[in-house]
Amino acid sequence: LDLAEAKAATNAQAFEIVDELMVRSVSLIRAYAESNDGRRPEFRPRADFAAMARFSVDYAWDDLASPSTSASTSASTSSPSSPEPPKADLVSELLVTTLQLYSDHAKNFDLIESEYHTLSHYILAFPSFSDVSVKV
Repeated sequence: LDLAEAKAATNAQAFEIVDELMVRSVSLIRAYAESNDGRRPEFRPRADFAAMARFSVDYAWDDLASPSTSASTSASTSSPSSPEPPKADLVSELLVTTLQLYSDHAKNFDLIESEYHTLSHYILAFPSFSDVSVKV
């Protein structure tokens, strides 16, 4: 048994699930799809990367300038006697998992990125991440 080959990603259905979770969890990608007839950013050779970058930066600025309603909503509905359960940071977990797959085997980057562009989506969404742990 070749341990290096055992770390090559082979489950295409798992990639589909990770891709769908990434699209649902990264707010910039959801916003991009909403403003582009349901299409998510495409990373093909003739894609307008400058337009995607402008969208990302504009989205991040708009998000930064708008008051957060989720914090005020959760603060008003929770009571001191009932602490909120810890929330999973899906964005960070998916990014870490993807990077681990890429580092496990040399073929994984080409295999996954050529089809799903997972890292490319995260890099595009980078300005919109407020959690420092995602950026480090």
